[in-house]
Amino acid sequence: MRTGALDEAVKSFTQAVAKAPADANGYFNLGTALELRYGKSRRYYVPTKSWIGNDDDRKAAIENYQRYLSIGGPFEKAARDGLTRLTWTPKQVK
Repeated sequence: MRTGALDEAVKSFTQAVAKAPADANGYFNLGTALELRYGKSRRYYVPTKSWIGNDDDRKAAIENYQRYLSIGGPFEKAARDGLTRLTWTPKQVK
């Protein structure tokens, strides 16, 4: 993720959670990678005066953070902060 290879990070962490579904850290890392990729995809679209982005990544990041929280781990605050960022929806500019 640090090098910006977010597609590869998502692929790796997806494989990690498939192989170790009880390991919370895989879900946290996958959620983080998806959140970063979603953030990178966001753009302000002038005709509708709203922000657009890859909503599938946003939804998947939320699911992975929630899964992490259901298992538990040392990054609970970071996961909750991620959920707050991803569920907050800015109003359209009028």
